[in-house]
Amino acid sequence: MSENPPSPDTSLGQSLPTGTHLEEFVIERVLGVGGFGITYLARDRRLGRQVVIKENLPAQFCWRDTHSLTVRPRHKEGEDADNYQYSLESFEREASTLASLDHPGIVKVLRSFEAHGTAYFVMPFVEGVTFDEVIQQRRTSGGNFTDDELRGLTCRALDALRYLHDRGIYHRDIKPGNILVTATGEPVLIDFGAARQRLSERSLTVIESSGYTPFEQLQSRGKIGPWSDLYALGATLYKAITGETAAKAADRIMDDPQLPLVHQSALRGRHAPSLLASIDKAMAPKAGDRFQNTSEWRAQIMPTAPAPTTRTPTTRVPVSAQKSSGKLYVSLTPTKPVPQADGFAAPWYYKSLHIPTAWGPFSQDQLIGKIRSHAVLKNCVVMNAEEGNQWINIMSVPVFAAAMRSRHGAV
Repeated sequence: MSENPPSPDTSLGQSLPTGTHLEEFVIERVLGVGGFGITYLARDRRLGRQVVIKENLPAQFCWRDTHSLTVRPRHKEGEDADNYQYSLESFEREASTLASLDHPGIVKVLRSFEAHGTAYFVMPFVEGVTFDEVIQQRRTSGGNFTDDELRGLTCRALDALRYLHDRGIYHRDIKPGNILVTATGEPVLIDFGAARQRLSERSLTVIESSGYTPFEQLQSRGKIGPWSDLYALGATLYKAITGETAAKAADRIMDDPQLPLVHQSALRGRHAPSLLASIDKAMAPKAGDRFQNTSEWRAQIMPTAPAPTTRTPTTRVPVSAQKSSGKLYVSLTPTKPVPQADGFAAPWYYKSLHIPTAWGPFSQDQLIGKIRSHAVLKNCVVMNAEEGNQWINIMSVPVFAAAMRSRHGAV
């Protein structure tokens, strides 16, 4: 039995062993280890599906007895015990908050529970890679992101952030490693930092994702707002464009060493100056100099689209024209037209009635897969590129309605 806690500087060796049973789940492997918790890939024995489980384990205040697997505060009484209890409460509040959200660009929480002296929540396992990996792959291959790709990623991330911010919720830890890019090229925000931020404020511990955390999050009384997440998103795009991590926020307040993107001649020849300038503004060291909300940033990079033209079902509108309208944003993995059931050969797009951005293009099979994974809801509307700007309820398309009815039990 482990009698002495390991060093508080690491969670190494503190993870649950492969094969450990947690409720109806079995741990398969560790996905990630951080100073505040551990993430696992697990299998749901009842439904036969893979899930992701996040465990509360702030190594600074607690440790795992590797014999009993129980997580304990480093000291039974005093500051460590109080901070560990606070971490449990913050973790469970975060789980409850995430479980209340329903947006395809935000990770869902399926359920939460307590075991082994700590707390857990369960999320769907989504096939994809982090945006950090996408950046590395692109740099290795010698390629650059196109403006369409960058605008598409930005606008879809802004949609997700707008959904959060409208509810008074802030992500607080956006960075390339916390944006999952799915197999169809959609960005999904994962690993929220709200619980960690609350714990750091209580324990006076500075929590920083170097190069991505805005200065106000490093202050004990810093004013957090939409502009804070926008700074981190801007720094994420900075990394995508330059391949380098931005300077630390604290180093930029007095004498900013970072050359604005719009002033770098090599980048101006590759990207639209308006796009570069928008990222620079999002990353302004002082919060008041940034975009104050997602709508301001969107307006700078996506001009207002002209009023839709009424078209008959036989009028064909090229996909390229749809992309340039300001309404549709391309996937990182474009879909080629493929003959489909119902007579449609062109790609599909979908959107929520409450969100102006349309996601796509997707083949019919890809959209069916998204429906079955609960990324698309039955109150969404869809459009095929062959049909111009005619949006119809997704349940009006027989193959999609059938997919909706058959997805019970899917992740």
